[in-house]
Formats: sequence, C-alpha cells, structure tokens
Amino acid sequence: MIVDWETCIGCGLCVEACPIQAIQLVKKGKKKKASISETCVDCKACTKFCPKEAIRSDSLPKERRVRCFSCPIQCLILEGYTGACQRFINRNGELIRNVPLQRYEDVSGIVGKDHEEAIRKPLITGIGAGTTYPDTKPAPYIVQSKVEGVDVVTVVTEAPLSYSGIKVKIDTDIPIGEEGAPILIGKRRVGHVCTEEYGSKILSLGGVNLLTGQDGMVVAKLISDIANRKEVKLNVKEGAELILQVGKPPVINGRIGTKMRVGCGSASMGLFGGYFLEAADEVIVLDSHLIGLFTEHAAGRELGARYSGIKLKARQSTPGRYFGEHGKGWGGTNIENPLDITIIRNQIS
Repeated sequence: MIVDWETCIGCGLCVEACPIQAIQLVKKGKKKKASISETCVDCKACTKFCPKEAIRSDSLPKERRVRCFSCPIQCLILEGYTGACQRFINRNGELIRNVPLQRYEDVSGIVGKDHEEAIRKPLITGIGAGTTYPDTKPAPYIVQSKVEGVDVVTVVTEAPLSYSGIKVKIDTDIPIGEEGAPILIGKRRVGHVCTEEYGSKILSLGGVNLLTGQDGMVVAKLISDIANRKEVKLNVKEGAELILQVGKPPVINGRIGTKMRVGCGSASMGLFGGYFLEAADEVIVLDSHLIGLFTEHAAGRELGARYSGIKLKARQSTPGRYFGEHGKGWGGTNIENPLDITIIRNQIS
C-alpha cells in the first residue's frame, strides 16, 4: 500500500486500523503524514478507515514474501513477519503457524476436572485452527467414532465475522442510558443498549447489519478487542461514557462500578428473608425493577411476619412486589429520600 501525501490529512485513523503496526505518522514539512513500512501485507484494512481515500494498492515486491491462502484476504507476508491475523509467520519462505493448535489436554484443566462423562471429552479439538466462510476448504479435522456406545462427531467449524456479534454484561447498579440507545465509538454506531438483568446492563454489539455497514471495520475491531480482553472505550448516546475490559470492574463516567445487586427487590425477600425478620419489623427494598415489601411478600408471610400496614407509592404486581421507576436514586429508582416511597402506616392490633 502507498500513501498519497497530497491527499493525506494526517488524521491517524490508518495507524489505529493497521493490525500489524506497519503504519506511522511522520513529519512532512510542518504537517504529519501517514507512512507505510515494507512490513505491510496488503490486507487493505487502512483503506477502509481513510476518510480521504489517500491510500491505494501498489505492487509489493514478491521477493522474500509468501502469499497466505488461509483466508480471502491473502496477505503477502514478508520473511520473519506475520500476516494481518498474526496466526502465521514466514520462516524461510514457509508459513509456520504462530498460534499453536490446542489439544483437549491443553485446555481440560481450564474448563475443570469434572468432565469425566464420555460425551464431555472430545476425540480431537482444533481450538485456534480458524477457517473461513464460504470456503472450498473443509474444516481441518472431522472425526467420528463410538465412545461407550455414544456416536460422537467432532468438527472444527468456521466463525464468519460478517455475522458475528457479542453481548456484553456489565455488572453495575449505575445507570448507563435508555434501553435501545445507540452505543458509539466517537460518532460511529457499534451497537445498542439491549436490556437489564437484575441490575446488570446488557449491551448488544456488532451483528451483520453493523458489520457490513459503513463503519464495519470499527465494529469488527471492537468485537475482536473485547474477545481478546483488551480495554475498550464506548459511549451511550445521551447516556454514560464506558471503559470496559473483561475481568475488570466497569468504569462508568469515570466512576469504578464495584457493586451490583444480587437480585431484584422481590428476590431479596427470598434470599435474605431470615435476616430481615430478625433485623426489623418491616423491610422495603428499593429496586428499579421490582420493589419488595417484606411483611406483605410471600417470603415474609412464609416466615411468620405480620403485615405492617405500610402502603407504597408504586404499582403493585403481586402482594409485596411493586414495579419500580428508573432513576438515579436509591436502588436505581427515582426515589431520593427513602421515606418518599411510603404513603401511610395502619396500626395492626
């Protein structure tokens, strides 16, 4: 690939896009321009990002290069370097797998030692093999046999990126935005806020429509980064700014989310009813999904609690269970003062 320096504006998007760090910004007079090194493999990822179409293909010298046919991109790989996927390296004119195949024995300790049933142990695995779609080449390994009378077929399948998506579950009580709100990287839409599950927020990222759209390369990189446990920065339209990384607490509007509810207000009644009974005459759990009123709830009645007579300013679902309203107050509701949820208390003789 070569750069037309007359057209290049030095925005740096191609630098971010290059999967093998073959592009850098260099001083050209008083301005910075993109420069592509000889390690370029002609994957053309940079051309998808360039807003000025300043990058175009050039005839790479074939000496010391090997063309990879493992996927439709068909990188031209310089000796001693990898292709765009970084799975194969050119060693003396031969492509050698850079990421080894994983056998069952290599991963069995990770998934646990409880899988002793015959069907649980595959005859062969090809974790890390990779393939493409559609492709005339079949999956690298297909094996069938009988194990303790069970027909077992093990096959390595493809993962077509154009249809890939990823769901991200954020364990937090902190509001991030309205359900259905677009999720953005800069001004590029990469997904939407999907739903909530007991306080956790679910993000839907990628999918065929976004991946095949104008910003598909940005979406593809995001999916890859999340799956590879890299830090990603997102923002919800008219909502929160997010910094997410698998295995680490989310950072929401600069605030680290370290807590989440273990269940809705109703579930809390069943989980902690015994403690509630000992702690107070009445317990109200404020929750944006279901508010719990202990002595009216089935769990409270089961444990012998007497109904306190308290009425709540909320829509009742079933006895002791009330629908909450979303907000930035207690339990993710719109209640700023806990006492505001109550209407009246009747004396029970």
